Amino acid sequence: MNNHELSTIILSDFQRIVETIATEAQWEIWMQAELLILLKQFNVRGTRKVPYPAPNSALHLDLLLTDNVSRKYAIELKVESATNAATGFLRTIHADAKKIVKYTASVTARWVVAICYNSMAKNELADYASDPLNNAIFNIHGDIGCLVKTV
Repeated sequence: MNNHELSTIILSDFQRIVETIATEAQWEIWMQAELLILLKQFNVRGTRKVPYPAPNSALHLDLLLTDNVSRKYAIELKVESATNAATGFLRTIHADAKKIVKYTASVTARWVVAICYNSMAKNELADYASDPLNNAIFNIHGDIGCLVKTV
């Protein structure tokens, strides 16, 4: 699996994401579980809230995925909410990028995945991904944007 495939899988579920956002409930944990369900269709299994290796064992990785040839992917997930909308959202992505570097277990890729719906956030993430130095891709489907930053 690569970052583009992951983004495509997430965005294929855009209608359910929109419906979940409309509930105004905290939806990041739902998205973690939903992504694990989606990925099963692609022979990728995963676990939520995996402790980081020592000395950072107080930290927890949002998702640790394993594909059908035993490649592992570490993911920190951020979703846009009322508390991090617009300009504050990119700050949370930077914080997760600094965090996931501390996940020192052997993995094929370390990704920060961000999902947004607000036009300001989508524009900000699209601008961010347009700079190759940020090592990120950004795609939109329907009203949902998905950034995958490789760390």
